[in-house]
Amino acid sequence: DVIYSDTPAQATNPKRNDTLALKGPKRVLVIDDDAVITSFIATVLRNDGYQLIVTDSVEKALDGFSTMNYALVITDIFMQGMGGIKGISEIREHNPKVKIIAMSGGFEGMNAEEALKAARKIGADAVMAKPLSAKTITTTVGKILS
Repeated sequence: DVIYSDTPAQATNPKRNDTLALKGPKRVLVIDDDAVITSFIATVLRNDGYQLIVTDSVEKALDGFSTMNYALVITDIFMQGMGGIKGISEIREHNPKVKIIAMSGGFEGMNAEEALKAARKIGADAVMAKPLSAKTITTTVGKILS
């Protein structure tokens, strides 16, 4: 299932209308303000059996983050609000063990390579440069969660 939510901690299962009760090693949070990107990642990973929660900002993702038991967070670096660099630090404070993949296509004078290098320095376990391919997503996620 893919749950698109303003606040992931309050996500509900549209089939049962109850609090989302996803458990296990395949729960993935995707944070990006580009709906095309989040939809693509969600489709690729859902087809591989992952359970997805998608939101468009780190601030929304952090609402109840500690209770959601994610195996993996995939976050863009450049977004409105806090953004991914500070977001990775915040996520690490909430859950030091969660795996994090940072992604970027670059932004305003900083290319993707520089942004992803910075993300690695502050705690990302892996990085993906945009544009993304299905193979890049599945390979990177597979390596991180194996």
